[in-house]
Amino acid sequence: MSRRVPDVNHQDTIEWLDLMDAEASTRIATIRLALVTPMVGGAFEPYAHDLNNPFSAKAIRGHLRFWWRVLFGWQQPLGDMARQEASIFGSSELSSAFDIVVSNVRLANNRERQLADFYGFGEFEPELYALFSAKQNEVQNVLREGASFDLTFQWPKAARFANARRTLNDARRERNRDAKDFATDLSSIQPQVVAATRAWINFGGIGGRTRRGVGALEARNDDAGEWGLAKQTWPQTGVEVYAFGGQGGANTTALTAWHGVLDKYKKFRQDRTGAQQRGESRWPEPDSVRRITGCHLDRHAPDHGENLFPRAVLGMPIRFWFKDGPRDGGQALPPRAESDPADTVLVPSGAERPLQRLASPVITRPLKIDGLWRSGVVVLRHTRLNNLDELTATLTGKKINSAGRVLEIGADGDVGNLQIVGPMVQAVTPMRNQQNAIDAFITYLEQGGYHLVAPVPGTQA
Repeated sequence: MSRRVPDVNHQDTIEWLDLMDAEASTRIATIRLALVTPMVGGAFEPYAHDLNNPFSAKAIRGHLRFWWRVLFGWQQPLGDMARQEASIFGSSELSSAFDIVVSNVRLANNRERQLADFYGFGEFEPELYALFSAKQNEVQNVLREGASFDLTFQWPKAARFANARRTLNDARRERNRDAKDFATDLSSIQPQVVAATRAWINFGGIGGRTRRGVGALEARNDDAGEWGLAKQTWPQTGVEVYAFGGQGGANTTALTAWHGVLDKYKKFRQDRTGAQQRGESRWPEPDSVRRITGCHLDRHAPDHGENLFPRAVLGMPIRFWFKDGPRDGGQALPPRAESDPADTVLVPSGAERPLQRLASPVITRPLKIDGLWRSGVVVLRHTRLNNLDELTATLTGKKINSAGRVLEIGADGDVGNLQIVGPMVQAVTPMRNQQNAIDAFITYLEQGGYHLVAPVPGTQA
């Protein structure tokens, strides 16, 4: 179900670049950005935001690097990608081609955590699905939508930049005549930075949990539409954009649009039997964990035939917490054969996943299209982000063996590729006859009124 979108058209960047003073020693352009959903994290302390510096230029540069890789980097061999990324964003060997400055920060009141009201959202509202980590870690407040700041790009004069880079390249070749040059032409770099910035504003965010639309942004000084989706053009990146509805599918606010897409994603991820989806999971993972660990209540005997983990493609780690698992109050206990499993965690396996984390290739957030907010989904299809043909995983935790002893799950927790994608998972009800959970989610979206909007309205193919 993968689709391609058209080659990037650099003409879109000319107006913005022409606003800079070509005669100045530094060329400047400023964007006014505002949060349209709450923000969590962004400070040194996990899940907290820095009241003195909530919008870090260093963090923003990291987001721009990621979106540059999405748009331009991942199509290249790793060595070429690293050199081009360094040419733009800098490395230990050379400085960045541009500086960014955050200024004029204006904060809104925080969203506070209350006893029965979490940051202004009900306990079972889909917004709490996105803010789950803040809730679980008892974060007392998150930054309210409406906070804003100016993001200024500062560029050197083209001639000065080119001369400095040529000097550096010459020195590198003296040390190693096979060394490849860093880019010397700002006119080839600036359009890529503009495109990465557009992607970050429209599809990314700032702080934590941006894949679930937390910390989503909007450009406010954008009368010409330079930073919105109507002006957006893409190289052939494997980026797919879906939005809810045509006429009548728009929402009055970004928060309403965010609510809609989070509700959709939550219901897909937590598909259950029974009234209001409060019965047993239709997904095979809970029964797979029960079978692997040798633990289950009598009424929860595993009935899925194979150990399958199709939701692994949507991001890992996945923590499996069973309501009827062994615990004393809130304290977890060792596994018992007569109860549901103790907590287990599914992590990516293989040499390419040393950090035991796989970022989700699915982004759920509000999208502003033709001036109207819509519930949106962005899918990143890059094999370097999520190579479905090679993806494997490992279930970690404790099990009960046939003799009743508590042991590490060990090799019993190895999850092969065919247990995640392919014909074995295709028959699972929430998979909707698809062979991977990304395509299953897209099918679910399309059945619910979402449609592909990339190439985005207003762009030229």
